[in-house]
Amino acid sequence: MVGVIQTVISLLRLGDLTKYVSHAVIVGFTLGASVLLVLDQLKNLLGIPAVGTGADHFLKRFWLTIQHIDQTNMPSLYIGLGTVAIALALKWLNVRMRLRFPNCCWG
Repeated sequence: MVGVIQTVISLLRLGDLTKYVSHAVIVGFTLGASVLLVLDQLKNLLGIPAVGTGADHFLKRFWLTIQHIDQTNMPSLYIGLGTVAIALALKWLNVRMRLRFPNCCWG
Protein backbone atom coordinates (compact mmCIF):
# COMPACT_ATOMS: atom_id res chain seq x y z
CA MET A 1 0.00 0.00 0.00
CA VAL A 2 2.79 2.44 0.93
CA GLY A 3 4.63 1.57 -2.29
CA VAL A 4 1.55 2.31 -4.37
CA ILE A 5 1.05 5.67 -2.64
CA GLN A 6 4.72 6.56 -3.10
CA THR A 7 4.53 5.62 -6.78
CA VAL A 8 1.45 7.80 -7.29
CA ILE A 9 3.11 10.71 -5.47
CA SER A 10 6.19 10.27 -7.65
CA LEU A 11 4.25 10.03 -10.91
CA LEU A 12 2.18 13.11 -10.08
CA ARG A 13 5.33 14.94 -8.94
CA LEU A 14 3.79 15.79 -5.58
CA GLY A 15 7.09 15.39 -3.72
CA ASP A 16 7.80 19.10 -4.19
CA LEU A 17 4.94 19.88 -1.79
CA THR A 18 7.19 18.98 1.15
CA LYS A 19 9.02 22.29 0.73
CA TYR A 20 5.88 23.97 2.10
CA VAL A 21 6.01 21.88 5.32
CA SER A 22 8.29 23.16 8.07
CA HIS A 23 11.49 21.33 8.85
CA ALA A 24 10.38 20.74 12.45
CA VAL A 25 7.26 18.90 11.26
CA ILE A 26 9.29 16.68 8.93
CA VAL A 27 11.81 15.89 11.68
CA GLY A 28 9.06 15.19 14.21
CA PHE A 29 7.21 12.88 11.83
CA THR A 30 10.39 11.02 10.95
CA LEU A 31 11.39 10.66 14.60
CA GLY A 32 7.94 9.40 15.56
CA ALA A 33 7.97 6.84 12.77
CA SER A 34 11.44 5.64 13.72
CA VAL A 35 10.49 5.25 17.40
CA LEU A 36 7.45 3.19 16.43
CA LEU A 37 9.58 1.00 14.16
CA VAL A 38 12.19 0.38 16.85
CA LEU A 39 9.59 -0.46 19.49
CA ASP A 40 7.74 -2.74 17.07
CA GLN A 41 10.91 -4.63 16.09
CA LEU A 42 12.19 -5.03 19.65
CA LYS A 43 10.21 -8.26 20.02
CA ASN A 44 12.03 -9.70 17.02
CA LEU A 45 15.41 -8.63 18.36
CA LEU A 46 14.68 -10.32 21.67
CA GLY A 47 13.05 -13.33 20.02
CA ILE A 48 9.93 -13.13 22.17
CA PRO A 49 6.39 -13.77 20.93
CA ALA A 50 4.08 -10.86 20.22
CA VAL A 51 1.14 -10.59 22.62
CA GLY A 52 -2.17 -8.83 22.06
CA THR A 53 -4.47 -8.42 19.09
CA GLY A 54 -4.59 -5.94 16.27
CA ALA A 55 -7.53 -4.26 18.00
CA ASP A 56 -5.33 -3.35 20.99
CA HIS A 57 -3.48 -0.04 21.12
CA PHE A 58 0.16 -0.25 20.04
CA LEU A 59 1.53 0.70 23.45
CA LYS A 60 -0.65 -1.92 25.15
CA ARG A 61 0.63 -4.63 22.78
CA PHE A 62 4.18 -3.43 23.38
CA TRP A 63 3.74 -3.53 27.15
CA LEU A 64 2.13 -7.00 27.07
CA THR A 65 4.93 -8.28 24.86
CA ILE A 66 7.78 -6.74 26.85
CA GLN A 67 6.45 -8.38 30.02
CA HIS A 68 7.73 -11.65 28.53
CA ILE A 69 11.32 -10.39 28.40
CA ASP A 70 12.35 -13.31 30.59
CA GLN A 71 11.69 -15.55 27.56
CA THR A 72 14.38 -13.79 25.52
CA ASN A 73 15.96 -16.03 22.91
CA MET A 74 19.65 -15.38 23.46
CA PRO A 75 20.86 -16.52 19.99
CA SER A 76 18.37 -14.11 18.38
CA LEU A 77 19.56 -11.31 20.63
CA TYR A 78 23.24 -12.00 19.87
CA ILE A 79 22.64 -12.14 16.11
CA GLY A 80 20.62 -8.90 16.20
CA LEU A 81 23.15 -7.03 18.30
CA GLY A 82 25.99 -8.37 16.14
CA THR A 83 24.23 -7.08 13.04
CA VAL A 84 23.81 -3.64 14.60
CA ALA A 85 27.48 -3.66 15.61
CA ILE A 86 28.56 -4.56 12.07
CA ALA A 87 26.40 -1.76 10.60
CA LEU A 88 27.88 0.78 13.02
CA ALA A 89 31.41 -0.47 12.33
CA LEU A 90 30.86 -0.14 8.58
CA LYS A 91 29.57 3.39 9.10
CA TRP A 92 32.64 4.25 11.17
CA LEU A 93 34.93 2.76 8.50
CA ASN A 94 33.10 4.62 5.77
CA VAL A 95 33.53 7.97 7.55
CA ARG A 96 36.93 7.46 9.15
CA MET A 97 38.79 5.66 6.36
CA ARG A 98 36.88 7.27 3.50
CA LEU A 99 35.98 3.92 2.04
CA ARG A 100 33.29 3.81 -0.57
CA PHE A 101 30.68 1.58 1.06
CA PRO A 102 27.15 2.19 -0.21
CA ASN A 103 25.40 4.83 1.85
CA CYS A 104 22.07 2.98 2.07
CA CYS A 105 21.55 2.75 5.81
CA TRP A 106 22.83 6.02 7.23
CA GLY A 107 22.99 9.67 6.35
